[in-house]
Amino acid sequence: MIHNRPGRWRRLALVASLCMLATACTGGQQPFRPSYPQSGLSIAAPISPRPNIVFILTDDLSMNLLPYMPHVQALALRGMTFKDYFVVDSFCCPSRASIFTGQYPHDTGVFTNGGADGGYAGYNHFGNPPKSFAIGLRRAGYRTGFMGKYFNGYDPRFKPAPGWDTWFGVGDGYRAFDYWVNDDGKRTHYGSRPQDFLNSVMTTKASNFIESARGAGKPFALELATFSPHKPYAAAPRDVGTFPTVTAPRGPAFGRAPANAPAWLQWMPRFTASDVQSLDLAFRQRVESVQSVDRMIEELERELIKTGELRNTYFVFSSDNGLHLGEHRMLAGKTTAFDTDIKVPLIVAGPGVPAGSTVSAMASSIDLAPTFLQIAGARPTDR
Repeated sequence: MIHNRPGRWRRLALVASLCMLATACTGGQQPFRPSYPQSGLSIAAPISPRPNIVFILTDDLSMNLLPYMPHVQALALRGMTFKDYFVVDSFCCPSRASIFTGQYPHDTGVFTNGGADGGYAGYNHFGNPPKSFAIGLRRAGYRTGFMGKYFNGYDPRFKPAPGWDTWFGVGDGYRAFDYWVNDDGKRTHYGSRPQDFLNSVMTTKASNFIESARGAGKPFALELATFSPHKPYAAAPRDVGTFPTVTAPRGPAFGRAPANAPAWLQWMPRFTASDVQSLDLAFRQRVESVQSVDRMIEELERELIKTGELRNTYFVFSSDNGLHLGEHRMLAGKTTAFDTDIKVPLIVAGPGVPAGSTVSAMASSIDLAPTFLQIAGARPTDR
């Protein structure tokens, strides 16, 4: 079981109502029957003993971007939305380390994006790679693939991370053009042509991976970790300028300090007209940036339909953390405990998941790794 969290597997299945997904089993065995109380949600269709997993992890995607992502909304209509899903740390690398391992930062040792206790170096220094859910999935007979952003500080000259059969690890991909990747051990450069746009390249690579795994007759688990919509909010050329009238949402917290604000927030000045213009521009660029992620979902679903694997695939969409953009009198940023930063989307569709359903019980990013392992009928990885 998961280190220092007794009963986590039971609580996960009950809280997330993904107990339905845990009925997956390995070939020839009887379906896994959890001993925890059931959520009352019935399985709508037979579940294959070897379901696939496609996991799209975005970077800094906030809840207020979802209305501009029609394919994410369609995914929610055919699947399940988690209304109270939170990351354990609103910072890229601590969050990603917890997603991979199912452990809190005080167990992974990853607290920042660089240095001795952060980023790629910190993740490796504290012995986290063997804990990755990819290890368990691979041992269970899955073909595993990772594409996109791994950790801050990752260099494509480094070796692929363990546990992944297919590796497309990107270095500094925030601009989405002119970047280097480690493509299954080969360092490759992509330039500034429209076809080099990173999310487009990742989508093509992912489609090829799905076809290859299908041809080999193996279940697969694929993670696509986009840099979008992280600053500088890079967008595909076709999406630049497509939302000229969009402005940052003017919710009740916009430009207003909270009651009983902590000391570090009390000094924040009121927004100037220039501040508001900058916030509006940033949000508009973020909306443009997520359009290619939204199309990625559409194109991968088409590939799954073409290969006959859509009904046998759990499609998971989420983010490593959120972002505040004008709320509580703060300019663009993260790392706070406000919902803008820690509450992010979690949407799951797949076999047995009731269409258009919601879960109001709390779930967390440390729940993803054990859920993926349960789907595959895999044992927990090394702790």
